[in-house]
Amino acid sequence: MVAHTTREDKCSKRNRRRTFELVDCLESRVLLSTVANGGFETGSLSNWTPHGTAGAVTGQAHSGTYAAQLGSTSTDSWIYQNVSVSPNTTYQLTGFGKVTAGTSQLSVQNYGGTQLNSLNFSSSTYAQQFLDFTTGPSASTVTVVLYRPAGTGNAYFDDISIDTLSTANNLGFETGNTNNWTVQGGTPTVVTGQAHSGTYAVQLPDNSYSYMYTTFSGLQPNTTYVLSAWGKSTNTTYDSASLAVWATTGGGVSFLNFPATSSYTQQSYTFTTNSSETAVQVTLYGPTGNVGGSCYFDDISLQQLAPAANFNFESGSLTGWTTGGTAIVVSGGEQHADSYAAQTAASSYIYEDIHNLTPGETYTLTAYVKAGGGGSAQLQAQNYAGVGTVKYSSVITSGTWTQVSVTFTVGPSNNYATVVLVNTTSTGYAYFDDVNLVDTNVV
Repeated sequence: MVAHTTREDKCSKRNRRRTFELVDCLESRVLLSTVANGGFETGSLSNWTPHGTAGAVTGQAHSGTYAAQLGSTSTDSWIYQNVSVSPNTTYQLTGFGKVTAGTSQLSVQNYGGTQLNSLNFSSSTYAQQFLDFTTGPSASTVTVVLYRPAGTGNAYFDDISIDTLSTANNLGFETGNTNNWTVQGGTPTVVTGQAHSGTYAVQLPDNSYSYMYTTFSGLQPNTTYVLSAWGKSTNTTYDSASLAVWATTGGGVSFLNFPATSSYTQQSYTFTTNSSETAVQVTLYGPTGNVGGSCYFDDISLQQLAPAANFNFESGSLTGWTTGGTAIVVSGGEQHADSYAAQTAASSYIYEDIHNLTPGETYTLTAYVKAGGGGSAQLQAQNYAGVGTVKYSSVITSGTWTQVSVTFTVGPSNNYATVVLVNTTSTGYAYFDDVNLVDTNVV
C-alpha cells in the first residue's frame, strides 16, 4: 500500500489479486464441519498440502495439543485442503489464528465465486475469523487455504472448520412459507416464479396495509450491521415497497424505499446498535392505496460490518493500522478528543481496509486532522471501486484540528475500501483522530 500523491496506481501485486470480506451472518449454525484434521490433532499436516515452511507443533494450540505453524521465510507459505460441499449451499469457514510478527489469513477458493480472504490475524493471542460463502450450482468441493506472507516470525492456526448455515430466519423464503415471520396486515404469501434466487419469494399484495416482520436476536451492543434485501413491483406506475429496521428496545425506525420497477433491485441500510441493544426487528411493507399490483421481497440478509479497528486510537497504539514510513500514537494535548491521536512523520502514512461495504452504496469518510513543523495532513479513500481508485480530502497545513471528508461510491463488484492517513510533504508531522465512516444512502 502506498499513499497516493498522484493518481498513479502504486499498489502491490498482492493487493491486486485479493478481495476481502468478513461477514457475521445472524443465522443459527449447524455444526457439520467436513474439514479433515482441522485441529491438527494427528500431530501432522495430514489431509493438508503444504507450501513453504509449515508443520504441526505443540505448545501453541488453541485447543487440544497441536496447531499448524507457518514459519518465517523469504517466500509466502501456506497449507490447503479441498473440502467436499453441496452446490447452492451457504457455509461458514472459521478458524483461530495468531502470529509472533506480521499477519496471516484464512482463505476460501474454488467454491463458484470470487476468492474470499478473512481479515488479518495480527495479534500474538488467538483470535477467531469467519468467512461466509455460497457455493455455485456445480460446486462439489472448495479449497480452504491458511496463508502466511513472507516475513519474520511464525503464524499459527487451529480449530479450522466449515459449517453449514441453517435458514432459521427464513430470509430467502426457501421453506415455501412465512415461517419465522409475523404477518401483521394483509395477506403476504410465499410464491414461486418471482424469486430473485432459489425458488421462492414473498408477495405483499396491494390491500391497503400489508406487512410482516421478523426479529434478529443475538446482536452485539455498539456494533455496526448492514441490512439488505432485494425487492420489485408488478405495478411500476404506483407500487413501491419499503423495508424498515427498528430496535426492539424502541430505539427508532429507519425506512428504505424500493423503486417501483419490475426488475429486482437491492437496497441496504447500515446501522449501529446502542449500548443495550441485542436485537432488531426487520419489517417488510407492501404497497398501499388499492392501486393494484404486488411487491416482492427476497434474499434478506443482516451482516455485521467488519469493525474499523481503532479509529480513534484509544488503544494507545496503531493496532489495526498498517504503517508506511514512521508513525506513532501520541497524547499530551496532541489528541483531538479523549487521550490519543496518530502522528505520521515526513512522507509517512498509515492505512486500514474496511470490509463488507455494500456494492453501489455511497459512503462519506471523515477525520479530524492537523499539521505541525511544516507537515501536511490528508485523508484518502482508496480501492473502493477497484485497486487504484482514490479520492482525496483537502490538505491541511495548520496546527488547528480541522474535520475533512471524502465521499465515494463502492464499485459494483467491490466490497471494501482502504482508509489512508498521510503526511503529504517531506517535512514535519501530520496528526489524525476520530476517523468515521457513514453510509449516505440511508433514508
